Amino acid sequence: MATQDRSALYIELLAALNSGRVELPPDQKAARQLQGLERRTGRSGRDIIDHPPGSHDDLANAIAGAVAIIDQSSYRRVPAITGISMF
Repeated sequence: MATQDRSALYIELLAALNSGRVELPPDQKAARQLQGLERRTGRSGRDIIDHPPGSHDDLANAIAGAVAIIDQSSYRRVPAITGISMF
């Protein structure tokens, strides 16, 4: 489970996308939700990234959470297995 809030997950996702570490498959609903996210300043002065009122971000949340979990996990450090024949 990811330990960050949605705003932190979205910021990490943006960094992963901009650096080329992550490439998302084409999906109109996901693209619409991600493009619709808004950054605003909360009462505490902290930036909040969220969907506009009346919109949804469930798919965007799932994508951001999955990227954060994979990024934090040991999956990146698993060495490639070579020299194995399947036949």
